[in-house]
Order: sequence, then structure tokens, then C-alpha cells
Amino acid sequence: MTTRIARVGCQTVDGNIDNTASDYLTLNASHGLLAAHNLVTRHNKTCLDHVFLKTKLKARTIVIDSTVTDHNAVLLTLEKVKIDNAHKTLNKTDYVELENHLKNSELSYIYECTDANVALKYFIDIVARAIQLSTSAYSVPHRLKITKPWITPGVLRCMRNRDRMYLKMKKSPNNDAIKITYKRYRNYCSNILKSLKRQYERKELNKASTNPKKMWQVIRDVTNTNKTKVTASPLLKINGSIDDSLAEINKFFTTIGQNIANKVSQTYANIPSTSDITVSDVASDSLVFLQTDELEVEQMILDLRTDCATGIDGISAKLIKQFKSIFVPPLTYIFNLCINAGVFPDLFKRALIHPIYKTGDVDRVNNYRPISVLPSLSKILEKIINTRLKKYLEEKDIISINQYGFRSNRSTNDAVHELTENIVQALDRRKKSLAIFLDLAKAFDTVSIPKLILKLERIGVRDQQLNLFISYLTNRTQCVKIGRYVSRELPIEYGVPQGSILGPTLFLVYINEMCKLKLTNGKLLAFADDTTLIFTSQTWEEVYDAAQTGFNRITKWLAENTLAINVDKTKIIRFQIKKNSIPNRFSITAHNHTTCCYLTCNCPQLQDVATIRTKNPENSLLCLVPVLVGVLYLIMGWCSKD
Repeated sequence: MTTRIARVGCQTVDGNIDNTASDYLTLNASHGLLAAHNLVTRHNKTCLDHVFLKTKLKARTIVIDSTVTDHNAVLLTLEKVKIDNAHKTLNKTDYVELENHLKNSELSYIYECTDANVALKYFIDIVARAIQLSTSAYSVPHRLKITKPWITPGVLRCMRNRDRMYLKMKKSPNNDAIKITYKRYRNYCSNILKSLKRQYERKELNKASTNPKKMWQVIRDVTNTNKTKVTASPLLKINGSIDDSLAEINKFFTTIGQNIANKVSQTYANIPSTSDITVSDVASDSLVFLQTDELEVEQMILDLRTDCATGIDGISAKLIKQFKSIFVPPLTYIFNLCINAGVFPDLFKRALIHPIYKTGDVDRVNNYRPISVLPSLSKILEKIINTRLKKYLEEKDIISINQYGFRSNRSTNDAVHELTENIVQALDRRKKSLAIFLDLAKAFDTVSIPKLILKLERIGVRDQQLNLFISYLTNRTQCVKIGRYVSRELPIEYGVPQGSILGPTLFLVYINEMCKLKLTNGKLLAFADDTTLIFTSQTWEEVYDAAQTGFNRITKWLAENTLAINVDKTKIIRFQIKKNSIPNRFSITAHNHTTCCYLTCNCPQLQDVATIRTKNPENSLLCLVPVLVGVLYLIMGWCSKD
């Protein structure tokens, strides 16, 4: 938001005398404040009544002669600022009318199509046309906006009546009857608001009781501790016109993975490939996709989340759920066309990117996180494919037992338990233990699509099934949306689709070989891309030798598969019963060339930390627990009241 400042007042500095006022004027100018006039304001021909402005608005300063005081009156006028949000325009969809349009649509052409892309385009056009005919825009005046969800229209009228009574009381301050009536009505209105707020918060807490993520969001809402949201609108000015800015933003996001992958290839070009790392046995079994049916499609629709943003086609998950009886038959036919032909529709491969601010300068695109939104219809087909792929992976025991991410009956708790169990067992045997916590840079974005396709083929994905995954991974595009502005689409050449259903499972396939690597005196544990290496031995020298060898082995595999380690965020923690006996002469180096064995190595070393800690000490558990306890007591107190 542009800062506007008007500094008006009487000063002891005469603005018309250069030798005494130059420092004063320079000081104001350094803060962007410029003198609005240099007119005489006193009878002694001095200018002591100053006006300094920092604004782009049109302004005028007038000095009016006065016979009442010893100085003249200074009048400042500014251009009126238009309030854009006085009326808010919203779109409202008439679902009864929409249902009639959908039921009266001619869908028979879909069942005559043998091309999945043609059939899907026809179906989406019908739905989009029905939505357009059933949607109308309406304007909500500012005075009718309800800012809090617990404020009903009746309570809003009560609040306005209270405000009118307050104005009436101010006009008659000596009328005790009006004053008493106002106070009683004010207290009555306040009690209603407090009661409605408690009921709303209790209801929201009960709804989120089984979902920790939603529960914490409700707690933040109740305690008013949500972070202030920063829009991405400053990015629209980074490159002249809005169109050029959007094009630059989209190009940055589409090339993140490619740039990191190219850098990895150049950095580790001199490290020889290790054949036993990249070559794996080819599975004798083959994945077979059976056709879907209406019951499965309906179940997948019911499993859709309705709190997600709408994709580029404008068809929301809420709408699909509400009219599932209309959507299920044509979608079942189209999805079977896709499975039989090994084709993933092009309209399902268009992503809409919303930049979300992280930290730093708001006008730098690298300080934003790209949130990818895919069409809700595509998620139904992805769920069907993902169910079959995950079932095959589990039945054939393909995914490593060291992988805990995105798998049924496995969670972060299991991964943490396995990690602590290994460390505790080592300490019980009087051994030394060391853990390396790897941080991969944009792991999902740097996946090489050709390598992923080869890995799929090795695990038994062949024929039409392989063609379906090739179609899914290639020729994808994305565009960036900021406010009402949308960029042109650009192709994506690296990475598994973000925000997708299949993406996490495909990533598990991609790094599965790494999870199965055998490390001397070591073990690997992974939750998706969060990887931990544990090394145990009798002496610290043996531990560090094993850790350096194992880390080099992992680094080679990652480099061969276009994945990069973020050395600055990769940490080491050493575990031993006697803390003082841990030596400081050992270190682990992130080698990136072959001359390290013969010359002085200048490669970066991994940071050795004493314990797990937060970046900001204020966010540590020791500081947060008392605050959280106080917040919970406050919530419990509210919810216990009627």
C-alpha cells in the first residue's frame, strides 16, 4: 500500500531563509517530504507555518490573510481518494437452474466418440456453458457486508439500531432517559454478540476435532493469531506491463526444476557413474489397468475435497459432488476411453499457479511459493489410476520398507519411532551413532521425466499402461493467476505434477532405488523426500568413515537422477551417552568433483549441530508451550460457557 503523509504545523525555522533552513528541508526531503508552499504566513514576512507532503495526489495550499492572530491561516486541500471496495461484486450460481441446464443438455455425442480428448472437451464445454447461463453477478454495498460469520442479518440490524441510539444520546447528553435506554440496549446487543461468537467457535472446534490441521486453524482464528496475508499483486510491476510481468513470473516457475537439474549435471559431471546404483532388476510382473465403473467413479467423486481452489476449467469439486448423478455416466465412459487407449486428456494437464508469499521482499518472485491447482475432474481420473498403481506396488512389494511417505498404514510417527529405536539400540550397546538429515532442493520439481518413465518400465509398467503414464507426464502446461490477471501457458519439462494425486506415488517410484541402497554400518529412512541417514559403530573414526562413504554414495545417486542436496540445510547430529567425549576433529564433506582425493578439498562441509533447534529461538517449544497452554485454557473457558 502506498504511504501518504501530510505534515502540517508551526515551526521555528523560516522556510524562506536558505542558510538556516537548508538542513531542515534536506532532512524532510530524505524522508520523501517536500514543501507544499513557500508563502509568507506571518506579519513579519516569515514562513513559519509549514506544509510538507509525501503523496501522488493532487494538492493545493492557500494562505489566507487573518486579522485575528499574528499569523495567516494555511488551508490544505487534497484530491479525494476513491474507495474501490465500496461495492463488492460477487458471482452467484443458481443451482436449480444449473441442474435444469445440465439435465437438458445433449450428451449422446459423448458416447459416439472414440477419442478421449474430443469427448472430454465436448463434456467440459457443456458444463461450462451451463454454469455461465446459471451464474449472475451482483453487487454488495459496503454497509451490507457481514465481516464475522456469527453475525446474522438480524444482529446486524440490532447493531445499527444501537449506533443510531448512540448518536441520539450524543445529541441530548443531558437526557437521562435516552442515556439509560441506550446503555441497556448496548449491553443487550453485546451479550447477544458474545453468545453467538461462543456458539460459533464451539461448533467450529467440534467440527475440526478429528483433524489436527483444521483444529489448529480454528485455534488461530479464535485467538486471532493468523498471519497477515500478503497478496502477490506487487509482482505485476516487476517488468513494465502486467502481461510482461506475468510472463516473467510464469517462466521463472516453469524453469525452477530445469535450472536445478542442469546445475546438478554441471556440478557433478566429473563424478563417475556407479553401475550398481543405477541398474536394477527388471520386474517380471506387469501392471494391468482394469476398466472403471460407475460405482468407483461415484466413490472417487465423494472422496474429493471441497475446500480446494477451482482449476482452470472453472468446474469446482462442490459442483461435481452436488450433480454427481449427472456427471458419473459420461465421466465413466471417458475414463475408460483413456485407460483403453493409454491417453491422459490434454485438458487435464493444464495447471493454474497461485503465487503465495513466503518471506523477504514482496517484489521478488523467488520469495513466493507456486501453488498448483489442477482441474477437479482430472483428480477423479488420477485417483482411479493411483489406486491401481499403489495396489500393484504393495502387492509386489516394490517400494522399499525404508520409505514411510504416502503409504497406507505408515505415518511420520512410524518413521520417527524407527529412527529413535535405531539410536536407542546403538546407545544401549555402548556404540556411537550419527544421523545426517538430508534436505533436497525442490525434489518434486527436478524429477527427470525420461528417467521416471524408465523406472516405471523396470517395475513392470508396460504397453498401454506405460503409454498412459507417458501421456500423463508429458506436454503439461501451466499459467499464473494473480487477482483477475492470467498469464499465457508455458510448457513444463521437469518434475512430477504439483498438487496432483499421482505425483507423490510417482516420486516414491523415482527415489525407490535410493531407499534400497546398502550402506556400510548405516541405514536410510525416508518420508517422501525427507531422508535421514543413520550410521553406528564402536568408535567415532569408524562412524565418520562410514558416514562419509555412505553420504558420497547417496550424493552420486542423487546427481545421476538430477536431484540436488541443499548443503546449507543438511545437518548432522551425533548421539552418545557421554556428551563430553564427542570429538570435534571429524567432519563430513559434500564432495562435488573427483580431485578431492589428490588435492586440498574446498568443498562445503555439513553443519554439525548439538541438538534439534529452530531458526528463531522465539519459536522453540520452551517458549511456545506456555503460550499454547494459556490459549487452550482460554478456549476451554469460552466453550464451557453457555
